Amino acid sequence: MEIHMTPQPETEILEEDGGYYALKGFAYQFDKSILTILENPTESICIEQEQDINYQDYYVQVKYYETDYIPSQRKQKIKSVVVKMLNEFQEDPAKTFCLYVFFKNEIPRKSSLTPSDLDNLLGKNKIDFTTEIKNNFTKTFIIVFAVDFLTQFKLVINKVMALYSVPEPIACIYHSIFINHILSKVVQNAGENRGNRFCSKYELDTIVHQTKKVIFYACYSEHLGKTRYHRMLRKTYFTSLNIEPYARIFIIEVPSNVNKIELKEIILFLKRKWSKNTKRTTHAYAPYIFLRNCDYLLLCTIKSELLNEGYVFRDGHDFQGAPFNTRTLIEQPNPENKICLKFINCDSYMPIILSSITRTKEIYEFYSTVPLEMDFDLKYIKIHVDNISEITSIV
Repeated sequence: MEIHMTPQPETEILEEDGGYYALKGFAYQFDKSILTILENPTESICIEQEQDINYQDYYVQVKYYETDYIPSQRKQKIKSVVVKMLNEFQEDPAKTFCLYVFFKNEIPRKSSLTPSDLDNLLGKNKIDFTTEIKNNFTKTFIIVFAVDFLTQFKLVINKVMALYSVPEPIACIYHSIFINHILSKVVQNAGENRGNRFCSKYELDTIVHQTKKVIFYACYSEHLGKTRYHRMLRKTYFTSLNIEPYARIFIIEVPSNVNKIELKEIILFLKRKWSKNTKRTTHAYAPYIFLRNCDYLLLCTIKSELLNEGYVFRDGHDFQGAPFNTRTLIEQPNPENKICLKFINCDSYMPIILSSITRTKEIYEFYSTVPLEMDFDLKYIKIHVDNISEITSIV
């Protein structure tokens, strides 16, 4: 049996509730997909963004509405979905349909419709379907008035904890891996390839220990609390008895109202922990730092202050107005050149920088809005923070 999960089209959500609700709606749908996968370990779960339901026998449509609709508006939302389902059912009566929907202020419950209820819902559209079709449809159709976003997220985390016998912080990491994997499936299989948008528990079991990319969203901090969230990240990614001389790239999304002193302190904190360049050091190393969206004059001021204070860094420019020089940026630190920091001035330089660095590379991105849309075959951890001051508590 294949169970297909279909969210509402993105354009519909965007027009209806705005970009914020679009993103949250898809996150909600992906969490429902994970729950379905974990609760059906022997099944192949198809995750689609269009109503292409060939060969499916259980069709779930996921809707998420945070707008405070009045009853008549909620009824209209349900009707629009049910009409589409009835049209599909009319074509293939073997299909079973379920509407999984969240409405603000609606009590979570399962509900079915009698033929009379269905006619009342359809209104003038009830004449578009035969009595036989409507009667047969109501025999199996279910509406699940679902829980809110955070409650469902907690259900997923609890399910992961139970199935994989891991503590809550590790379950959050697993969840992040699952979400990223499902999102990649959807994005990378568009158009005629959307038939590849399926996933099983076996697949999740396999990728959880192999993935190089993890994205931590705001919901993890909300669920765990900032202290536990920071501790989990620090213990998992930034704690080691012996620090390897890897090329670590720290990407920091800089807010427009950033305090210069605070930003400079973060840079120096990264320098203190993630650089080592002494005569006793066999393999010296220094962190690469990309201050995303940082004001140009502010960045110049910080660099000037660092130079005046005796810190030696590279940014790939040998002199004012010089073109970018990769070899200058990736110059190996040693006691003679005293390099302790490296600045990346633009994300467009990233591919050539990464291809030029020969040692093991790791990227750690701290973002407050959305992470960069970059994809590299290396360890790439994206971490949501509400404020850049959190970075020093994590790394």
